[in-house]
This record gives sequence, C-alpha cells and structure tokens, in this order.
Amino acid sequence: MSLIELLIPFAGAWTGSNRLWMMPGTDPEESAGTATLSFSGQGKFAELRYTWSTEGDPEDGFIVLRELRGGVQAVWGDSWHTPDGFYLWNGEVVGSDRAGLPTERGPQTGGLIIVRGNYPAPTGPDWGWRIELDLRLAGQLQMRMVNITPDGEEMLAVQAVYSRA
Repeated sequence: MSLIELLIPFAGAWTGSNRLWMMPGTDPEESAGTATLSFSGQGKFAELRYTWSTEGDPEDGFIVLRELRGGVQAVWGDSWHTPDGFYLWNGEVVGSDRAGLPTERGPQTGGLIIVRGNYPAPTGPDWGWRIELDLRLAGQLQMRMVNITPDGEEMLAVQAVYSRA
C-alpha cells in the first residue's frame, strides 16, 4: 500500500487532546488540539496541520510527507518545537500490510508512519527526534514525538490523540 493510499481514509478534520512532557518523569501539560490532513502536488504530498497550546499560548505545526525511494520523506515545522526553521527527515511506513487484523482495542485499519532526524542541542552533540503517525485504529489518528539523547535514551515528548471532528 502506498503512503497516499494509507492516508486517504484519514483526510479531513480531527479534534482531540495533546500532552507535552517537558521533562521525563513529570506530569504532562495537556491541551486541546486539532489536526487536518489534506493532499497537494497532484496527490503526491500529504500535509498534516495541527494545533495545540502550552501555558495557554496557541501553537501550531505541520508535517508534509512524500513517498520517496521506498521510504518516506518529511518536512516538519512547529511554532514551538522548531523556532529556527524546519527539518527535512526520512523514515518509513510499517505495518500497513496488516490492515483489517484485530487489535486489543479494535480493528486495525492502517500502518505506522515513522520519521527520524537530529536537531542541534544548545551545548554538546545533536539529539535525535522521532515522529510517529499511528493510523492503526479505526476512527483515530495518533501522533507521538520522541526525544532521543545522544546516548540513545528515548523519552516521550508529545502524544496527541485525535478523533473525527
């Protein structure tokens, strides 16, 4: 299944909640959020736009995805997470061949899109970042962002769960 074929059932508007962890082991900051998935470039690009807030201030971002050389290429920009520009990262689609198989929480409908990259830390070596778009549960779109230390330790930074608007 192609990236666009996987995403077509998720086109349109979504509403939900966003959780942001500033530090591992702390309680997340929760806010309402929205997401909209659309297509451009004659159907070659998928664009997910999302909103959230931190400390009462509105924030927003986008992820543009394209299937490329057997993988996925993504451009990511976020008003809070990427204040100095946007990132161009690569990844893959996993699990799309399991569509229709049951899971513990309901029918599985799609796959998992994962993109990865690095960002410069203020001091020291670059840190890693992973974005996962989870399309495996019918009627739900999930986005997770994971911060990765230079030593490889992973920490959930963002979890957004959306349902149809």
